[in-house]
Amino acid sequence: MIIPINSLVQTTSSFTIFTRIMSQPVTVSARFLFFRRHVETPYFLLLRLLSDYILCSWILYSDKLRKMTLQKLLDTLRTARNAALIVGAGISAKNGIPLGYRLPMEFGEQHHQLIKDMGLFETWEKAHRAKDINLQAAFVEGLVRGFEANASFQATLLSWMMTHSAMIGEPSDDHAIFVLAWFRRVFRHLITTNWDFLLEWQIDDLYDQAYSGDPFAPIDFTLSNGATCKVSADRLFFLQPLTDDDVFWHPRWDIISHPKDLQDLRRWSRPLWKIHGSPFFLACPKCGGRTRWKILEPFEVNDPCPIHPDTHLAPELTFWGQSIDVAYPQVWRTVTDRLQRCDMIIASGFSGSGSDIYIRQVIEKNTNAWIVNPSVGSWDTTNVHYIEAYASDLAAGLFDVFLAKH
Repeated sequence: MIIPINSLVQTTSSFTIFTRIMSQPVTVSARFLFFRRHVETPYFLLLRLLSDYILCSWILYSDKLRKMTLQKLLDTLRTARNAALIVGAGISAKNGIPLGYRLPMEFGEQHHQLIKDMGLFETWEKAHRAKDINLQAAFVEGLVRGFEANASFQATLLSWMMTHSAMIGEPSDDHAIFVLAWFRRVFRHLITTNWDFLLEWQIDDLYDQAYSGDPFAPIDFTLSNGATCKVSADRLFFLQPLTDDDVFWHPRWDIISHPKDLQDLRRWSRPLWKIHGSPFFLACPKCGGRTRWKILEPFEVNDPCPIHPDTHLAPELTFWGQSIDVAYPQVWRTVTDRLQRCDMIIASGFSGSGSDIYIRQVIEKNTNAWIVNPSVGSWDTTNVHYIEAYASDLAAGLFDVFLAKH
């Protein structure tokens, strides 16, 4: 954090030099290196100590301010009755999922011959060498065009994405806390733009524990640090009477990403809105999406649908530069209707730029929207409460306030 101190009274030429140095966009160590090399007078040594104190104080104050603001978010969430959590790729970055155009650039690096055959190698090479975002965007646009036109390329790219580190999911405390907060009704709605299955992995683990024991008993979910959270059975299952002596426990959760999925929604459902699809999904135009996640004999792109053999399975994935409001408007209208009724929206892990603009515009219309990101991105801070923090900071706060056993 740079603290301009031009407002201080510059009464001497040496103080003028000092203020000019401190106002330049350089690191703290660079400023002190200048002092050590060029200034040895006691007066400047005193100013060095003063600048050190100011900067350290500001760092400590900034951290305290961030925690205070995050606490205000959590206090506001306590009173919310219909809150939504919307998460993007940023929450999975520390699990190894590349952000932005890094994923397609990695694909190009590992498939030189394929992108040569597509006429994209020169574009990729320029983007790779220059590290230029506009050149990367040009490569990705060509990649998406090729993907839409070639079933063989679709199969290659999706298979590579499915085997990418952490895409299939793994234990993750941050994702687990978001899922637990959702099941515990801290959030009524959980919406993700992520292709990975890190959220679903935690949900599946939770249900595995439920099925392995007494389904009527609460589940104690344990994080990697040993902290536990209790989830009651009625949060996971809906009890449907079948006969006088028999009942059926319906799992409440489901994934919604395709218009055909909407017909499976029930009053007691807890849908995870996976609005950008996934490489693990393939869609039939007649019966909706089919998952290849944790399936021993998965379907492949262009295979006949097992229920409708006259149709072929196609990718169910919203790519870079695309959006669900165009691809599946019915799904997005349903999500939008729910968001418009929310009394609080918290978003973390995406910048709100590029193909996510349509999501940002809906969020910014909510009068109680909160953004938790390490950078402000494209968010209009006059319309949202912005907190400069990471998704892990939000997760830690949620656990301490709403989930931990006290």
